[in-house]
Amino acid sequence: MKRHIVVGVLVVLLVALIGVNIARMRRGGGLPEVEAVRVRLEAVVDEVAARGEIRAKEEMQVVAQASGVVKDVLVEEGERVRKGEILVRLDTSEVEGALLQAEAQRAAAELAVRREVVNLRIAYRDASTALEEARKNLERVRELHGIGSASDEELRQAEDQVARAGEQLAAARQQLNLREGREPDAPVPEVLPPVDLVVASSPEVRQAEAQLAAAREQVERYVVRAGITGVVSRVLVKRGAVVAAGTPVAQLHDDSQLEVVAQVDEVDLPKVREGARVRVEADVAPDRELEGEVVWISPVLEQTGEGRMARVRIRLDEREGVWIGASCSVFIEGDRRTSPVVPLDAYWIEKDAAYVWRVEEDEEGFVVRRTEVKVGSLLPGKVEVREGLSEGDLVVPGRRRDLEEGMRVKVKVKDGEEGEG
Repeated sequence: MKRHIVVGVLVVLLVALIGVNIARMRRGGGLPEVEAVRVRLEAVVDEVAARGEIRAKEEMQVVAQASGVVKDVLVEEGERVRKGEILVRLDTSEVEGALLQAEAQRAAAELAVRREVVNLRIAYRDASTALEEARKNLERVRELHGIGSASDEELRQAEDQVARAGEQLAAARQQLNLREGREPDAPVPEVLPPVDLVVASSPEVRQAEAQLAAAREQVERYVVRAGITGVVSRVLVKRGAVVAAGTPVAQLHDDSQLEVVAQVDEVDLPKVREGARVRVEADVAPDRELEGEVVWISPVLEQTGEGRMARVRIRLDEREGVWIGASCSVFIEGDRRTSPVVPLDAYWIEKDAAYVWRVEEDEEGFVVRRTEVKVGSLLPGKVEVREGLSEGDLVVPGRRRDLEEGMRVKVKVKDGEEGEG
């Protein structure tokens, strides 16, 4: 009998315990507790990430224009030079003789033309004077002939003298005009052009000048000059070296303006536009962030090992403390919009889809729902949700694996609200 009493007591206690648990669950004390955050709207800026290299605005490999022996190297690596400054000289002994000969030929041509011009002007002046004197003599002979003091022969001789003097003057005028570049029968101007001008414009001197210019040009080919203003990044030859035409002798960079040349994937190209602002993180300066602007987008895609890419040029706002040739990461600013955002650990990927635990409230309390979402841009500690959530929704961060679809929970909202399912 005592045994039956003990069994009965145990049954009563069990029933009482079950009742207590049921009451406790109804009050929410037995529900799993979750911490939830509200979905908020924030400004989101699309960023296109890419890798690139910092380069000078203009780069130039300077090459020798002639073959020869390097006589002088006038610059060192790291030295700043201006456009046209001499970098390297080659031995010009083989072409100096031709230059000296051309200079001598030009001097001889100038001297010959100068002498000829001076002599022709003197001859023209003397012919003019002779004609004037012949005409005066003819007038005197005619007067004497009129009074019988001069014979017919003397009058004829005086007339012949005027005719010959006229012919000589005409010939002198033609020769002078031809020499000075006028029409042969044109009148000689009262004020003649300077002799130096006549000499310089003469065919002989111009031909000699052309030959001299060619000789000087040939000598100039043995002088290597900077094609741009910038810094000498490399000197590629040494004194005494033998170089051929086309051999690189130095490398220059115009570092007055630096830029990044980045490779952007074809998928991201629609998001990139000229004028977009860019953040640049150089590998050699990880603690420093640079800024720039997209100035050019290649119209041609290039096949690379990673797919099809387009080159994008980004002009940097500053150049101090930046290394040419450094690799970097660029983040190109895209569209701006306002979108729902959630903590980065509030979503997970499963079978190529993204999910969150969304908390719903009904008449009985709170229940979690496994909700598929479409995520967008990544923000610091957050992620944009383009589809699946709205402002004010509650989501559970932390990628909780102990939750199940439809599970009722006790909710603690991070901003202080609490509730039970």
